Amino acid sequence: MKIFMTGYSNLPEKEFIENLKQNGITMVIDIRERPYSRFQKWTSIKKLPDILYKHGIKYRWMGGSLGGSLFWKEGDECGLFKETEQKVFLGLEKVVDCAREETVCLMCACGDFDRCHRSVIATFLISDFGTDVYDIDKTGAAQKVSLT
Repeated sequence: MKIFMTGYSNLPEKEFIENLKQNGITMVIDIRERPYSRFQKWTSIKKLPDILYKHGIKYRWMGGSLGGSLFWKEGDECGLFKETEQKVFLGLEKVVDCAREETVCLMCACGDFDRCHRSVIATFLISDFGTDVYDIDKTGAAQKVSLT
């Protein structure tokens, strides 16, 4: 099973959509705790679901269970805060369930995978759920995430 990830960063809407289509994405799961941006207005939860729908892509917000403040990362070490473990693992199970039916892409604002909580989520998806995880960069290229 494959799960994709991406950060929209400063990408224009058109390029973001093209990157999703290039990788066959059928569902975006928004993992931002606050699903809006002062800089990228099109990424607001009030606009993004309709934009994606027009391109045949489903939208789901899961920032409550997979948002950045639920994780910690220091250098190569990463993990979950003890009090958030159950919430996060239930969220990850929902992601995996979606990925059985759809080609899923977890979306966040951060363009740098290594500095984003997506990298921590990828670690859990690979090690605990046995999924293949790919990060889509700003050019649309999908790089397989490795734990080494």
